[in-house]
Amino acid sequence: MSDTRVEKEIEVLIKNFNAHIKVIAISNPNELKKENKNGYTIERIINDIVKSPLKKGYKQYVSEFSKMLANEKVEILHCHDYHMLFIGSEVKRLNPNIKLIYDSHEYLKGWPLYLTNKGIFNKIKGYIVWTRELTLEKKAAQNADLVITVTDGIADRLKMNLRLNTQPIVLNNFPLLINCKEGDLLRKNFNIAKGKTILIHSGSIYYSDKQLAQLLDIIKRYNDTVLVFIGNRPRFHEIRIAVEKDIQFNKNVFFLPYPSDYASLFPILCSGDIGLLHIRNNWQAHKLGSANKLMEYSHAGLAIISTHQTTAEKINEYFHHCTFYDESNFKEFEMALIHTMNNLASFKNKALQTREKLSWGSESIKLVHAYNNLLNA
Repeated sequence: MSDTRVEKEIEVLIKNFNAHIKVIAISNPNELKKENKNGYTIERIINDIVKSPLKKGYKQYVSEFSKMLANEKVEILHCHDYHMLFIGSEVKRLNPNIKLIYDSHEYLKGWPLYLTNKGIFNKIKGYIVWTRELTLEKKAAQNADLVITVTDGIADRLKMNLRLNTQPIVLNNFPLLINCKEGDLLRKNFNIAKGKTILIHSGSIYYSDKQLAQLLDIIKRYNDTVLVFIGNRPRFHEIRIAVEKDIQFNKNVFFLPYPSDYASLFPILCSGDIGLLHIRNNWQAHKLGSANKLMEYSHAGLAIISTHQTTAEKINEYFHHCTFYDESNFKEFEMALIHTMNNLASFKNKALQTREKLSWGSESIKLVHAYNNLLNA
């Protein structure tokens, strides 16, 4: 699967360093094993056992794969997320001349994903795996020459928890500058009347069943609104199947597959009015992180209704296009919806101002500086 952050970073490195870049990824039977793309090579050859540190054969595989990488002519090994860091750390041990970067997209200690597992046995198993990964991350991060992450809050936690000597560099995952005008793609696709306000939820869905029922009840009661879910994860399909069976939602709740081409997402978003951002605030990774959809909605010119999140609240201090509610209080959500609809044109205009001021073009300069410093060290 495509990772837009990785692709954006590669484009910057090729442009500024004329670098020869090879992306080594986890194998996927649905994708090519080897591919040339936009001036770099992708090799999907890593066994997915790397995501199972307690599985038999894990240590042997990481050891053998690391030996292979250590023998390649590599100046910098840029590891995206913790599973790749575990390999990178072993490569660095075998070949200390290689510069190692840990690019932490998520805050692992604040991401207790095992809690979403069904059944007590799977939760316990997931907890054991999670704690093992935390131990491996802390040990492997000591070999990193540079740590990159996505927000100041996560940078502070990584420095403390991983006992880093220097503060990680923060590289906000802002979208590329887009030139997408307000359109009617969703209205045409779902035959939505002009007078109705289109709410969009894009990407991973974190509503509990109870919260989702409350959200849908509000949408049902407000005849002048419709809700469009854009996704491709199991939770998206689970909700789609349940909702499509209920005739009362046939004309006001719709589902659209997440586009395989990331650039195609923005014409879809630009045809909506309000973006929904609901996170788990009791998970530190969510509270301190930055959901991609926050900036995607903003660049698309959508007003935003969001649960309280540090990054969203900080950005809203400058642009004033978000309205917040407590994640467990959908009466607050309803009030936020009314407030947003009453100020819709103003909020959408303010959201568009983020395009120029919070874009990848300016943010990527930090990556160039970091690589220069690393290469010249």
